[in-house]
Amino acid sequence: MTRWAAVAAILGALLVTGCARERTVAGRPAPTFTLPDVREDRPDVDLAALEGTPVVLNFFAAWCDPCRRELPLLARTAARLEGQVAFVGVDVQDSRSRAADLLLETGVTYPAAYDPRAAVAAGYKVYARLPATFFIDAEGRIQDQALGEIDAERLAKGLATIGVEE
Repeated sequence: MTRWAAVAAILGALLVTGCARERTVAGRPAPTFTLPDVREDRPDVDLAALEGTPVVLNFFAAWCDPCRRELPLLARTAARLEGQVAFVGVDVQDSRSRAADLLLETGVTYPAAYDPRAAVAAGYKVYARLPATFFIDAEGRIQDQALGEIDAERLAKGLATIGVEE
């Protein structure tokens, strides 16, 4: 029984490590979606409508502390680069009101889709770790991704992969 417990522990560690590790996704078409905005007074968020524009797609939740820390950076960068790149958030498995409060607190004004069942997150293979940020080029292909909290340097690197220079 001890041998099986050891095997199970190793397999479990591999599974967790695999879920948390960044996957190579460069060149893969970005799954499109249409979802309501977290803020009920806003129009639906439609990723396909942004075709022809580079996109920074960020999965977040109000219960996620790293998300709370990175959202102000994303909000400032989105405002500074308005017209060059679209920022889109996707709130995952969260309370809609808590998510709306978080966006207000962190200064996020860009569209933020509400994904309470994580259906869109699953399409991007975001299962075990938030935040997750995808950099999508103007042709709708994922060129880079960052799993976990990003800083200004990592954000600039991702933006460069989709042709956006700060």
